[in-house]
Formats: sequence, C-alpha cells, structure tokens
Amino acid sequence: MGASGSFYPLGVGRPIMLSGMVTLILGGFVGTLLMLKYQGIDIAFAENLPGAGFHWFLMIYGFLLSLISLEIFSLLSFEWSGRVAPTHYIALYLALFWGSVILWIYGEVTASLALVSINMALLAAYGSSVFLRPSRFGFRPTQYNILLVLTPVITLLVLLLWILQRVFMGSPIYEIGIASLVLPLGAILAVESRDIQLLTGQVGGKRPPYRVMIMAGYVLVVIGVIIYSAKIPHKDVIGGFLVIIGSLLAFKDLGLLSSLRSGVRGGLVPIYIARYSFVHIVTAFTWLLLGGVLFMLTPLLIETSSLPRDLAIHAMALGFIFNTIFGVDAVLMYSHAGISLRKVPRPSYIPYLLFNTSLILRAIYDLTGIQGVTVASAPLTGLGIVVFFLMHNIRLSRLRREMIAMRTGSAHNPDF
Repeated sequence: MGASGSFYPLGVGRPIMLSGMVTLILGGFVGTLLMLKYQGIDIAFAENLPGAGFHWFLMIYGFLLSLISLEIFSLLSFEWSGRVAPTHYIALYLALFWGSVILWIYGEVTASLALVSINMALLAAYGSSVFLRPSRFGFRPTQYNILLVLTPVITLLVLLLWILQRVFMGSPIYEIGIASLVLPLGAILAVESRDIQLLTGQVGGKRPPYRVMIMAGYVLVVIGVIIYSAKIPHKDVIGGFLVIIGSLLAFKDLGLLSSLRSGVRGGLVPIYIARYSFVHIVTAFTWLLLGGVLFMLTPLLIETSSLPRDLAIHAMALGFIFNTIFGVDAVLMYSHAGISLRKVPRPSYIPYLLFNTSLILRAIYDLTGIQGVTVASAPLTGLGIVVFFLMHNIRLSRLRREMIAMRTGSAHNPDF
C-alpha cells in the first residue's frame, strides 16, 4: 500500500536505508583490508574472507544503490506524487538486493548482476509511472524527471550487455566495475538538475524551465565513464575529456547556487545553509573534474604514480557523490519532510572535514606511494559518512516530532 499524507512517512524507507548501511559497513571493511594490502600489510584471515575482493560491488550496488532506491521509491516519489512505492515493490526490491549481494560474495558474479538488472528494471518501471507524469501540484516533468528515470535504464543496458558478452564471448569489452559508476553519477546529476526553485518556493508557474546544458553534461559524463571502462585505444584521453566537459556544463547550468542566493535574499534559506551548500557543491565538482583529469593523464601517471586510476575512480565515486549528498541533503531533506527551510539547524562541518581529509590522504598515497597514509584514510572516510547520517537523521526526526506535536496541539486547542 502506498502512503500519503502531510508528512513524508519516514518508516517506509528504513528497510532500504538499513540495507544500505549494512553494505556500507561491509564494503568499507573490505575496502580497508584492500588499502592495507596495497601497503604490504597482510591480515591472515582476509584471504579467506567471503567477498574480500568485491569492494566496488558492495559500495555501488549495495550502499549507493540503496540511497538511489530510497529516493526513487519513497523520498522523491512522495515529493512528486504524494505517495510512496507499494509494499510489494519494496519487498521485491529488497529480496533482489540481498540475493545479489549474497550471490556476489560467493562468486556467482553473472547471477548476481542478473538480479541487479531486474532491480534496475524495477526502479525504471516505478520511476516512469511516477516521475513522467505531472506532479501532485500540477508541475510538468522536466529534465530532472527524464534523467532520473533514464539512469536505471542506462545501468540496465550496461549490465545486460556485460552479462551477454560474458556468457557468449567469455571476455566482456569493458570493465563492469568502472562502467557501473554511471548509476551513482547519473542519479546525482539527475537530482541536481531539478528546478531547485520548486523546493525553495521560487517557482511562480507550472512550467519549470528545462536545463539543456546539464542534460548535455549528464550525457557526456555517462559516455565518458563508459568509454574509459572499455578496452579500446585512447580510452583514457577520450573518456577523461568527455567527463571534464560534461562536468563543466553541468556545473554551469546547475541552478542550485543561484536559487540558494535568491532564497537568502527572500528570507527562505538561512545564509549559513547557503554557504554550507556552496562549499560542498564546489568541492564535489572539483573532485569530479579531478577524476576526469586523472582519466586523461592515466597513461602518463602510471609511470610515476602508485595508483592514479584508483584515485580517479574514488575522486568521482567518493569525492563527487558524497560531497553532493552532504551539501544538498542538508538543505532539501527538510523541505521534502515539510519542514520550513528557515528552521533547518546550523549544519556541522565535521563530516565534511573528516571525509575530505580522508580523500586527500588517499590522493597522497595514490600519487606518491607514501606508506602508512591509508591507515588513517579508510577509517576517516567511513567515520565521516556515518557521522553525517547520524547527525542528519537525529536532527530531522527531532524537528518532525516537534512540528507534528505543534500541529496536533493546535488541532485540539480552538484558541491556539
């Protein structure tokens, strides 16, 4: 049964979020073991640990897929249509999700990705039924809606093509771990491309403008990542160049920063929120651009650096994605939940500092090979993410309880 009402039903997405946190912890643990192994620190039981080589899968099709699914099935669905996905959708998604994780851990790669493919089809089917229709307030779909539905469709095609190549050719022509970055990168760009004025109360009509440049940026980034993953000549230079151009186009047409400034002048968004978002978004796109530059320079850096490709991938998969989550969710989650943006508490920069310090340490190791750096890098990454989600959810839950109590009290007090 779908949920509806004045407040976003927090409990609906909790099983998905819990699943994501479990895979985040497991994926982070596996990643830490891998980083220690890079530096010659062998842990005896790590070689026999199920899934020790599957860090990327646990992070992309575990944690990040959970975040994206949470938004499509519940958070953004409720915002756009006033309802969330029916229980049987979420139950089927969770069964496929955990089935794919278990199969992957035990080495059944093709079967695991087949289940992920079904989940992509599920997300695309539900998303098209919700986001390609007018919203509950009469807003028509824009590039935000199209790109949000297109992302699982593209990911589905990437997965199916890889599976078919593996089954019938034995050796796929691209690396699925890198190509799978199109899911989180595409989803982040899609959500960022929404008309932010819709959330900050700046829209006066029912025809929000299309953002053509961010659509072009989305296409270039996605194509660039896929080309970089392919086993073709000059893939590094071509893929990196497309990611760089796509990043610049997307950032230029983003609209978030200008709408936040407009909100500040109009009294809708506190100045400290605008500054907080500005810092995170600029940082996020800096990491995305760095990823594109490193893609292009991989053939040159491979002669002098330790792991330039590792840095390029994590600049995108961690730096861009999580800085965006930190900076945007700190503002928009309150609006989704029906809480005035003027009541958003002053956000903490502690998760930002922990997280980006960890990425800088990782960059130092990947470029120079200095031993010992990653001993601090991996734990700081996980700590920054966990601290952010804990602080964020505690504050959001408290504000919702206070607002519900106030409305309930006013309903029972005719003199209120």
